[in-house]
Amino acid sequence: MSDFRGVVRARQLVIAEPQLLDKVANRERVSRMSAEETVA
Repeated sequence: MSDFRGVVRARQLVIAEPQLLDKVANRERVSRMSAEETVA
């Protein structure tokens, strides 16, 4: 659950400042995909 909350929080930050956190968002997406593959 903590990982999911982190993704949601990251999305909120990206909406607030997309230019600064664009790279962070990409990293979060990669981490999320890796996490889903690990869980699956």
